[in-house]
Amino acid sequence: MNAVDAANKAEIAMMHAVLNNKFGPLYADIWKVGVNLSLRISDLLTLKYADLNLEER
Repeated sequence: MNAVDAANKAEIAMMHAVLNNKFGPLYADIWKVGVNLSLRISDLLTLKYADLNLEER
């Protein structure tokens, strides 16, 4: 069975910077939301802005 290691803080920051530079802040922010909420890619792809409640966090 293969094991997967979680990304460390430096790798997360590096990926955020790469996405921000190459694709813009929207994709970088989507990456940060996904990492901080521990979402799978399938969860991120179905997430809509209306699903987020920014007032209640």
